[in-house]
Amino acid sequence: MRLLFALILLTSCASTLTTQESQALTKGKSDYELCSEIASVIWYGGPVSKYTVDELKERRVNCMDHSEAILKKRAQQDAVNNSMMVIDGAITRYRYEVPDSIELPNYE
Repeated sequence: MRLLFALILLTSCASTLTTQESQALTKGKSDYELCSEIASVIWYGGPVSKYTVDELKERRVNCMDHSEAILKKRAQQDAVNNSMMVIDGAITRYRYEVPDSIELPNYE
């Protein structure tokens, strides 16, 4: 129990990134990675990082150029998840469905 408490305490003490660190981290990502973040927000919800949107606008990226690769990666991840659920016996309760398409923003 003490170990669990110590882990929680250490995790909660992790520092958050500064604005400059967040911007630098975002600038280091590829167009695909930035567009993939947008796709994840579309599929799973949550906030879109201002830095991601700003960087895509600055680069003038059309995320639809990456949609096929993003959907392929999602299909691979869902196949692994489905396999794990079969192993776990949970496939009767839920099955990941791969989307046929996705509408991503164009910042050109």
